[in-house]
Amino acid sequence: MFVVGTAGHVDHGKTALIRALTGIDPDRLPEEKARGMTTDLGFAYFEGPDGDCVGVVDVPGHERFLRNMAAGAWGLDLALLVVAADDGWMAQSRTHARILASLSAPDVLIVVTKTDAVGPGRAEEVARDAADRAEVLLGFRPETCLVSSRTGEGIAGLKDAVVARLFPDRRTFNGTPYLFVDRVFTLSGAGTVVAGTLRGGALSVKDELTLWPAGETVRVRSIQTYKTGTDSARPVSRTALALPKPRNGIRRGDLLTGSDMEVLCGREILCLLGPLPGETELCPRDERGRPLLRPGLEAELVLGSARRDAVVSPYRTPGWLRVVCSEPLACPPGQPFALLRRGGTELLARGRVLAAGDTDIRDRRALDLALPGVPALAAGLSAAPETGIRVSVPPPVRDRGEGAPAGPVRRALEILTRGWTRLEPGEYRAEIPASPGEPGNPGPGLRVVGAPDGRYVFSEESYARFRARLTQAAGKPGGAVRAELESASGLGSGACSALLGDLEAGKVLERSGPRWVRPGLEPGLDKEESRLDALLIRAGAEGVEPGRNAPVQDGRILKALCARGRAVSLDKGVFWHRSVYEGRTEAVLAGRAAGERFSVGEAKDRTGLSRKYVLPLLNRMEDEGLLKRDGDARVVLPKGARI
Repeated sequence: MFVVGTAGHVDHGKTALIRALTGIDPDRLPEEKARGMTTDLGFAYFEGPDGDCVGVVDVPGHERFLRNMAAGAWGLDLALLVVAADDGWMAQSRTHARILASLSAPDVLIVVTKTDAVGPGRAEEVARDAADRAEVLLGFRPETCLVSSRTGEGIAGLKDAVVARLFPDRRTFNGTPYLFVDRVFTLSGAGTVVAGTLRGGALSVKDELTLWPAGETVRVRSIQTYKTGTDSARPVSRTALALPKPRNGIRRGDLLTGSDMEVLCGREILCLLGPLPGETELCPRDERGRPLLRPGLEAELVLGSARRDAVVSPYRTPGWLRVVCSEPLACPPGQPFALLRRGGTELLARGRVLAAGDTDIRDRRALDLALPGVPALAAGLSAAPETGIRVSVPPPVRDRGEGAPAGPVRRALEILTRGWTRLEPGEYRAEIPASPGEPGNPGPGLRVVGAPDGRYVFSEESYARFRARLTQAAGKPGGAVRAELESASGLGSGACSALLGDLEAGKVLERSGPRWVRPGLEPGLDKEESRLDALLIRAGAEGVEPGRNAPVQDGRILKALCARGRAVSLDKGVFWHRSVYEGRTEAVLAGRAAGERFSVGEAKDRTGLSRKYVLPLLNRMEDEGLLKRDGDARVVLPKGARI
């Protein structure tokens, strides 16, 4: 299944072309029919080979509705750039072609309309001129079709051309479904209905989706594609979903995704710019030759079906831009965008979103220092299998030779700013060649660790730093090691586990119960553990109780001492030294045979403990299989029954 869409100057016959192609009038608003001009997105479809439907999106051509045009252009498989034979190439023809190039339209077909309104040779002349102009902007030369929507001439040939360009591509979509909302309405009996172009993967009735940027979970009640109810929808198709009404509402530009999809979300985004269509510059220049993209510039960001007012701030490294939006924005990693002049139609920049999230001045200074190293590292990540590792381009990204693909660039950025990145399942493309003496090293500056379904790439510098911290922490419980690294170094738990596994395989560390230790060494107590071990001995039967006679944060270390067998945890949050517990246990059991009964009072007399402590002691002995309860009495268990 596929979706095509129109683009082009106002009054060049886009809507009439769709009526002739599909038999459906895509203008749905009363004011559109009254004025004879499309102002918002319209939708139609026709049947392709084997009964598969081809969705068609109609967009407005007037410059005042350029944002609506962009909202319909983001998810197309093929764009029909419409140029009227009587007018020829016009201002909005160029603007729409630039928007298509900015949003990475994968294919474009130029359709010359109104051929019945011109003399011999004029339509062919317009087609050649349009193809020449479009080639400069798009980077490839589109094919052309000549049609008359009024007489029907050329319509069948156009339909054949569309089908021929789409259906040889029998793509499979096994990814996660996602959909930018471009229509929201209410239907009696269905409730809230949203519509958009479904990409990524199939979805079914009762599937749970996440609504972004709210982060709310919604369940699909019913599905309709091309006016037909269905239990499931396949990409790429125009899809309507009935949903329970979200708590905070839903509107055009919101993103619906499967729950396991990675989504970038926030008001602040980091963008990688590409050259303006048909140019080498990253942005226009003013009359004095200065780049228009300057700190504090107000602009409008269009992405997917969303539009946001924004303030931009370029980084010192050319091509990198910080954008702060008026409201939160959500998109898949690598999503293409266009930046327009606030309130106007001038294209200021185009690029892809690589990261999202609030930053402070220290973050931005560190990023400024890291950005110059991104291109070389990205090239290494996308190298041929025999020389390195390959990181694939995420599904939403469709590059046309504009430099390093967004996938490797994003991974390189993560490695340079935090020292590591995780390769998503399916991104890892090649077995890592082992350099002499360096197993698992894919090349200069990079190291990969982990299983095939969870690989992590480290820079050699960060690998050495994390390795040093892990070996210094030898003797601590694994959980404490992870917590320390996550808080101090930003190393995620998955990356930490992969790194520990790598060090274990290299015999740098080994497991000893719940701990990681250096091979052949008996772990000792660290400074804090030694302090609390001594405190437990001094406390005796009173014990140590975090929040009463010790800081609350000591509880974590006391639990670690329990895991090492140095301490025992009783009821009510009381900790005893192991020697105190064993001494009181011996006093309770001394001279008693298996099956003998005794009272709590007798236990108090033998141990010298108050009821506050003797009951937790007896409960602990019961947990360890030394005793069992029989009414108010306790019964001594045989040694073989003890834990």
